[in-house]
Amino acid sequence: MFRIIHKKNEGLVQARKDGVRNATGAYITFVDGDDWIEPDMYEELMCKIEEHGGDIITSGLIYDYANGTQGFEIDLVSEGIYSKKNIEKEILPVMMNNFKFGRRGIVSSVVNKIYKKSVLSKVIEEVDKNITYGEDAAINYLCISDCNSLIVTSNTWYHYCIRDNSISQSYGDEAFKKIKKFKDFMQDEFEKRGILDIMQYQIERYAHSFVCDAEWKSLEINGAEAIYIFPYEIVDKNSKVAIYGAGCVGKSYYRALERTGYAELVMWVDKAYAQLQRCGFPVMPIEKIYESKYDYLLIAIEDECVAEQIMQYLISCGTDAKKIVWKVHKWN
Repeated sequence: MFRIIHKKNEGLVQARKDGVRNATGAYITFVDGDDWIEPDMYEELMCKIEEHGGDIITSGLIYDYANGTQGFEIDLVSEGIYSKKNIEKEILPVMMNNFKFGRRGIVSSVVNKIYKKSVLSKVIEEVDKNITYGEDAAINYLCISDCNSLIVTSNTWYHYCIRDNSISQSYGDEAFKKIKKFKDFMQDEFEKRGILDIMQYQIERYAHSFVCDAEWKSLEINGAEAIYIFPYEIVDKNSKVAIYGAGCVGKSYYRALERTGYAELVMWVDKAYAQLQRCGFPVMPIEKIYESKYDYLLIAIEDECVAEQIMQYLISCGTDAKKIVWKVHKWN
């Protein structure tokens, strides 16, 4: 059954509030107007809810860009069924910012999830309708903090279509005030729930990502340097690391190691080392890699084909293939 509600435009949050108030089902989800879903999405998700009885089930997102390319995002926590106790222990500490990966642990969007109405209704009434930055995050992360059970799956069915003129890509003079409004609201709500000590740093990092994006847009900087997440999952902590490549990927890796101290950088090489040294980067000639002792040689190249060619060349020169690693996570 379809029900159409005709109303004046009061923003996305208010539209969702009106939809939830008028919904009659036990579970609720959302689909935005420009997007599309694969036919079996809700059947698959509801089967899992019926089997396990979750308050919320979350899945991945497929980003369809205007130029025809696609990107994917899944939750950075293990698939499974989380009880209230496990949510507090394993989900809340990483859901807005997983420090290990440098980005959100749970996808912030509400469109790739199904919520029990009793959980969603309470939260959505609390959310300020004037929040226009992070409105999905406000609803989603508060619902997760309130729910008794969460099902996480990495399957992806929802196609999030990104247009050049979409809301999420628009920034005005009031951007920073809007970001602060989101930050203050989340702090107040988590304080009410008694978990602000867990969430404070995550809120700040989440808001910081908005600030960076707003700065680039307000200054009309197109193609600002991308951020690549250090591949913590394939590099052991406190190991010795050499980095091959000092472009955007290599610089992101260097900054991550410099900031976190996760591993020891013993060598960083690039063919354009002379120019990079003049800019203050401790980059050495590529030949120096053969004089270094390291546990991992990290290929900091985004293009997989180019990275593979470099790896094969290094192996042909006597480099231990078991020490060469490559994996790229680009910040979305």
